Amino acid sequence: MNEVLSQEKLSLSEKIKYFFINPRKFYTGGNNKSSWFLLFVLLVMTGSFLQGKTIATFFSTVMNMGGEVEEEAVAIVGKISMLFGLGMGVIGSVITIFLTSLIILLSVKFILKGEITYKQVLSIYCISNIPTIIFNVIILLFYDQVANTVSLTEFMTLFIRKVNFLSIWSLALLIIGISVVSKVSLRKSAALFIVFAFIVLTFNFGSFFISEGMSTEIPKLELPE
Repeated sequence: MNEVLSQEKLSLSEKIKYFFINPRKFYTGGNNKSSWFLLFVLLVMTGSFLQGKTIATFFSTVMNMGGEVEEEAVAIVGKISMLFGLGMGVIGSVITIFLTSLIILLSVKFILKGEITYKQVLSIYCISNIPTIIFNVIILLFYDQVANTVSLTEFMTLFIRKVNFLSIWSLALLIIGISVVSKVSLRKSAALFIVFAFIVLTFNFGSFFISEGMSTEIPKLELPE
């Protein structure tokens, strides 16, 4: 399912070089045989493992807060929640990738008036998420060390995951890729996807604050003595 984005051919070393220093040149001539499906699998798997790790850590922490709990029980709950998180992560990631690609396709066609196919959008989306894959791998490798040594609020954790150098790089790769392939101006592409990114961040942070507010407003049930 590889999609031809251009006719010019670049060597592997040139593809790697241009990906980092000149993404426009990369999209123009460095992606004619790009195995985007491998990136799709890596994106889904790294995101799913991170989701599973997060859920497993959460449930283990909740059990430990409940008082004396046998280590074996904590381990069992950790494994079950890890598998549950993996399953939900795979389903959620696949749906997100395909649905986001469809939204991008419709936006480019009807808002930017660009010419692009769904396969091309899917390919660009997976390529632009290479920084996300790198971020997920870094978090997975150092998850336990960071969790045990760094104390962060839930908001700061969410902020760091959503707003960081790699996420900004990923957005830039998406903007450039769509601009090159659909033949729309870089300014229009940037305007569209910066607005999209702002909407997504607003939704994420808004949902967080709403959930936090609801949790603090729920009255505690006091049992009679």
